[in-house]
Amino acid sequence: MPVLSSYRSQHYQILLSIVAGILIILAAAWWFLGLVFDESRDIPRYSPAYWLLVPDIIRRLPLDYCREPLYHYSTGDGPKPLMVTRHCRTSDPSTAIAHYRELFLKSGYTVPDRGTDYFHREYTHLHQDDHVLKLLARAPDQFEIIYME
Repeated sequence: MPVLSSYRSQHYQILLSIVAGILIILAAAWWFLGLVFDESRDIPRYSPAYWLLVPDIIRRLPLDYCREPLYHYSTGDGPKPLMVTRHCRTSDPSTAIAHYRELFLKSGYTVPDRGTDYFHREYTHLHQDDHVLKLLARAPDQFEIIYME
């Protein structure tokens, strides 16, 4: 009888491992679907969502002129583009925008439009293929780098 008991416990352990594996896969899939289909979310730096949702062009930017970076992911149905925003605090938003504009120009982006918007905020649009970057000053001590796809 000990052989039969050992055989049953091995099957029980295998069955338990399979059930646990399925539950882990379902939980991961549920988390991932929530992450992908969420229309708007703040993303903590270096979180799993940061690595999955923030594009390389934003993640690899140096933090020059950027204190306390905050990331925001936004997408929606219809014609609204996917947008990832990096909010930064800085002592001089205009200098920061000029610095990042030069970095993007060196990596092949072009500047089709720059000026001030309705709220008198300085902005720059940069294009490369289907990607658009917007650099936006938010007085007195903030600016944003917005990636749109």
